Amino acid sequence: MSKVIIKYNNPTSRMKYSAGVLFNTCLGVDVEWMSGGESHKYDLCVGKKSLSCPVHAISLSQDSSATSSGVDWVSFKGEQFPCEVIGATDLQFDPLAATLFFVARWEEVYLSDANSLDKHGRFQGKKSSSYLKGVLDRPSVDIMARILAEVLELEFTEPTYSYQPSIDIDIAFKYLGRPLWKSVILSIKDILTFKNPHERMNVVSTGNGDPYDTYDYLESLHSNNGLKTTYYVLRTERKKPYDVCLSKPVIDNLIEKLLKSSSVYWHPSYQATENMGDVFSSEKNEFTADSDFVRHHFLKSGPAMWPELEANNVKRDSSLAYADLPGFRAGICREYSAYDLKNDKTLHLKILPPAIMDSTLHSYMNLRPDKAINTAQEIITEVKAVGGTLVTIWHNTSASNVDFWKGWRKVYEEVVRRSIP
Repeated sequence: MSKVIIKYNNPTSRMKYSAGVLFNTCLGVDVEWMSGGESHKYDLCVGKKSLSCPVHAISLSQDSSATSSGVDWVSFKGEQFPCEVIGATDLQFDPLAATLFFVARWEEVYLSDANSLDKHGRFQGKKSSSYLKGVLDRPSVDIMARILAEVLELEFTEPTYSYQPSIDIDIAFKYLGRPLWKSVILSIKDILTFKNPHERMNVVSTGNGDPYDTYDYLESLHSNNGLKTTYYVLRTERKKPYDVCLSKPVIDNLIEKLLKSSSVYWHPSYQATENMGDVFSSEKNEFTADSDFVRHHFLKSGPAMWPELEANNVKRDSSLAYADLPGFRAGICREYSAYDLKNDKTLHLKILPPAIMDSTLHSYMNLRPDKAINTAQEIITEVKAVGGTLVTIWHNTSASNVDFWKGWRKVYEEVVRRSIP
């Protein structure tokens, strides 16, 4: 097995981190640093092959300079990459800076403003440079690693593609789980709003047939395809308009059931993410399954929050996706170590980025079921091509095939079928 030697005097922590992600995480290849090169460039070496690369301001933590001058993109081997530096080097961009730009979400930390955020304070996919450059649907860091490997004739073991279907549970049941008095009041409300109250009362009286109770269906779908289900469960105090979950005893009973066949992780509430102090720690400590692995409700997470997550003993965050668009927010489709740009250090926190979410396709993009399947297929193809890990986000409610989600069960079944390794 080959290894990559990088010749440069006094590499920064950013450069060492990026080299590890680019070659070790993406290709499983070791990196060795050696003295040499010049202050304005470094050399990537494999045997007798080498590439001279310019050093971008981002690699040197000169973020003010990069912000004021802008981060330009360049075409290389038919792909678009950021961190252009024009000079007498083999490459006209800094691949280590480009890696950091993607995976540490440099633009979200240093270029984010009110115009780039939605009403929930989330960085919007349509405002990202990856989208504007037409590469949001491409795992650019994985692709960059493979291009460099080809040019350097670097031998590596092809990584194995994997698929992790994950289900977010925001509203566990449509009718069950409420006190009887509340079910009666809601039935009256159904009548007054010209809805059929019989379904609610039949479900409440028998305990069966709740439309959102799709857990057995999901377990069967996944297990029949050789997959294990991963759930992220919201368990918090009810607080409208965003945290509308059921009571904690109801959620605890559901978690106990799900743990018999599936992995269950914590879905930090909207209010917990807004308050990373007492609310977050209290919710984490009271969660009745594994609270070290998280996906934030409304995907309200990002690079600015990573140091706080680590300080709260969170070990993995699977929230790094855009709500408004599918694709590769971090330009990578495999788990990697987070990086704290403000303090220039690698974190123990791991990031597992999702690439496809049901509400993105339906609610944000307003796609028809057939078009949603085709859009998902484009992402699936990209992940399989680089041997990455495909993480999809679906909800127990969207698997219900009723109301807003009528006709969408077949979408998920097709996504699962096409995603199988």
